[in-house]
Amino acid sequence: MFIGKKVVYKGKTYDNYFATEEGFVYSLQEKGGKVSLTKIGSSGSAKKYPTVNIQGITATTHSVIAETFLGDPTNVRPTDISVSDWKRTPASVKKLIRHNAIHIDHINCITTDNRVSNLQYLLSSINIAKGGKKKNN
Repeated sequence: MFIGKKVVYKGKTYDNYFATEEGFVYSLQEKGGKVSLTKIGSSGSAKKYPTVNIQGITATTHSVIAETFLGDPTNVRPTDISVSDWKRTPASVKKLIRHNAIHIDHINCITTDNRVSNLQYLLSSINIAKGGKKKNN
C-alpha cells in the first residue's frame, strides 16, 4: 500500500504529486483510463542536490520533502528569539528570515538522503558552522 502526502511547495498543495517519508516524490498519472504513480526526480550527485519537476517548476527534492512533512519554514522560530517575541513578529519579517536565515539541513550530511528523519530546519549560521554550504532552499 502506498503511503504518501500531497506535495506542498512554496505554500501551494499539488493534488497530483505525492511525497513519502522515505524522501521520494511521485506523480499521479492517468493514461487510457488507468491511474499510476511514477517516481520522479533526479538522483543528484556529490556536488548537486537531487531535483524534481512539479508542474514545470524545478525544486530541490529536500525542499519539497521538508515543506511537505516539516511544515512551512516561515514559522521556524530561531532559538535565540523567545516564543512570545516570535508570535508578535510580523509575517513579512518571518518571510525575510526564512529567505535569508533558514536552511534545510541534511543531518547526516548526505545531500541525496532526503528522508524526513534526516532533514531539519536550521539557522544558516548553525548550518554553515556544521559544514553545510550557504544555499537558500
